[in-house]
Amino acid sequence: GSPDQILSALNRFEKETQRHIHHQGLAAVIKWHKSLFLQKVRHLSRSEELLDEALTKLEEIDEAPFQRWRLKIYLSLGYNHRAQCNYLDAEFYLKEALKLSLTEPELNKFQGEIYSMLGSINYKLNRFNKAIKYVGQERRKAHDLYQSNPAYAVIYAYALYDYCRMTRLIGANDPKVDADLTTAAELFEKMGYTSGLLKARLEIAYWAFLQRSYDRALEGATLLETRLHEQHLHQEVLEAGLLISQIYQSMYDYEAAESKLEEMLALAKEWGMLKESIVADIYFLKGEIYANYNMDREAFEYFRESAKIGMAMGIKHHIIRAFN
Repeated sequence: GSPDQILSALNRFEKETQRHIHHQGLAAVIKWHKSLFLQKVRHLSRSEELLDEALTKLEEIDEAPFQRWRLKIYLSLGYNHRAQCNYLDAEFYLKEALKLSLTEPELNKFQGEIYSMLGSINYKLNRFNKAIKYVGQERRKAHDLYQSNPAYAVIYAYALYDYCRMTRLIGANDPKVDADLTTAAELFEKMGYTSGLLKARLEIAYWAFLQRSYDRALEGATLLETRLHEQHLHQEVLEAGLLISQIYQSMYDYEAAESKLEEMLALAKEWGMLKESIVADIYFLKGEIYANYNMDREAFEYFRESAKIGMAMGIKHHIIRAFN
């Protein structure tokens, strides 16, 4: 829902849980839930405060059922700090969550998500070797879970997707990518998980582009755009548009590429995403197009805008490529 709808739901939630806040453990659980509402509307500082308060409450009690919630709080602090671009703090809390996940068998199922997050954090810090190592661990853990219980099919599908996506982002190569993405898409479809299926198909289109199958990649990305819009997957809509622009650029149709990029920038503005990493990619591609036109002054300005977002978000490779 909209921010107003989410905050209204939070207000109802607070009223309905008021009678439980006198129990230390339940009060911590309630604060964790409230932090999720606030993360959704980007009230990250207040969300972080609630998580810190929840953690303090759980440190005062030592009851086994609340170990799970302590882990979930650490995990949420990882998400919260990543959203604020505090990557080293995010890494600290995620490693605390990982330690807890090793203490009890029932907490093992969280390891895949933790490894996925650690991969994402290390990618943003330009530690590509660590990033691919973590998503590789995620894939192995998820595979073991899936082998022990088919109910974990979606977790395994996401692990395959994460690994293939990271492989592409860091420019690595793995002959198993095609098979892994096909398996992920089949599992998402079988489990009726639409958003996961669309993400997997978008990644398939990206790999088709890297293999120079431009017609297949363009058809896949174009068909996905509308469906991604319907699912409100804004990040993936912009990624699909960026891919279409990259395909046009590779086919030397710079006018079509630039037109698509302008469309994506308008959507990013509408969705309040102009400071996101994907917009740095859009500006960078615009810079490359103007460089191809030999319009160096304009190219320089777009590379500069891309670098500014990279610096604001602390993403090293965005800064390095722009300055290069």
